Amino acid sequence: MASSSPRHRLVSARRGPFVVAELIQRGEVSLLEALSRGGHLPEGLSRCDEALGGLSPAYLAIAYDRPEVLSFLARRADVDLKVACDDAGYGTPAFYAAYNARVRCLDTLVRLGVDCRDPCTKFGEIPSHFIDRHEPVLHDQLLDVLTLRDRAADRIQRWLRRFPMMDYFRAARLVVVCIQRRWRELRALRGGAPSPSPPPLEGAAPPEEEEGLLLLRREGGPAAGQLQLQEEGEAPNPAS
Repeated sequence: MASSSPRHRLVSARRGPFVVAELIQRGEVSLLEALSRGGHLPEGLSRCDEALGGLSPAYLAIAYDRPEVLSFLARRADVDLKVACDDAGYGTPAFYAAYNARVRCLDTLVRLGVDCRDPCTKFGEIPSHFIDRHEPVLHDQLLDVLTLRDRAADRIQRWLRRFPMMDYFRAARLVVVCIQRRWRELRALRGGAPSPSPPPLEGAAPPEEEEGLLLLRREGGPAAGQLQLQEEGEAPNPAS
C-alpha cells in the first residue's frame, strides 16, 4: 500500500530516467511538475538519453500519445520541440507525430508555435509529406491540424477586409464624442459649471433678443413688417 503512494513514487523518481519514462507513459504531469520544482528531474530533457534507448522525453510523449506531457516540456527553458528528438538526429517531434498519426500531439505542437511548414527531417521534408500513408479519416484529421494556422489567417484577413480599420477609428471617435457630450449634459444637470460658450460677434444681438426676432419673423403680422423696415433703414409709416 505504501509502495503506491505519491510520496513513494516521488522518492522513486530520483532513481533516474527510467522513472521519468514511466511517468511520461502514464501522463503524470503533476508528478513531473513536482519533480521539476524539487530539482529531481535530469537536466536537459530535450537531449536523448542512452538509458531510454537513445530517445528523448519528447519522443516518448509522442510514442505514448501524451500531448499534456508536450505542453509540460514546452514550459521548460531547456527543452526545444523544434529540434530532432532521436539520437540519429533524423526527425523532430512534428515528424514523428505526423508519421505515427498522433493527431492530438500534432495539434498540441501547432498550438505551441511549431511551424509545420518548416523541415522536420534532416532531408528537408515537412510533416504533410507523411500523412498520405494513413487511412482517409486520419489523413483528413492530420490535414486539418496542419492547415489550422493558414485557415485562421484566412479568417482574420476576410474579417479585416469586411470591416476596414478606418471604420473602427471613425466609430471610436463618434463614441468618444457622444460620451463627452453626455458628460457635459449630466454635469449641467447636477449643477456643475456649464461648458464655456463662444463669445458673441461684434454688433450681434444677445441670444434672447435673437430668439425674439426669429419668432417675430416666423409669426408674421404688422410687427414683423415694421421689424423688416427697421432692418432696411426705413422709417415705419404710422398710418399703416
